[in-house]
Amino acid sequence: MSMLIRPDMIKEQIDTLEKTPFQFQDSFFGDGFTPFPKSIQLNPALSIQARFLYGILLSFAWGEKFSYPRIRELSYLMNLSQPMINKYLKELEEAGVIYVKRRESGKTNLYIFREIPNTVYERFTLNHSPVHKGSSPLERRVEW
Repeated sequence: MSMLIRPDMIKEQIDTLEKTPFQFQDSFFGDGFTPFPKSIQLNPALSIQARFLYGILLSFAWGEKFSYPRIRELSYLMNLSQPMINKYLKELEEAGVIYVKRRESGKTNLYIFREIPNTVYERFTLNHSPVHKGSSPLERRVEW
């Protein structure tokens, strides 16, 4: 089982840990983790809430190309109202990354993950950061 580096460790303990292969069965990941496409994570066209919601939907998919958590459950997990969850679902649907098959009132929707096209974006480096246009925060836009 791998351990995390703690501030009270001595150099020899840290050196030993750095040479130990990382394992995912420790407390660092708790109940596991969900692979999350970078083309969603780093997409400036999507709000942070929509990106996070996409990750939660993926966590319910269990390796399938769909998931079906209830709006009430998504609302609880994100600490947002149900209308706000619907707003971010609509944002994901309009972006073309999911298809929502809506069911009768009270029944669970089906969220189908669409194939995400390869996205080209500039990676951040030590010598590069986005160029901001405009002088006020309202005018400022990020160019990639």
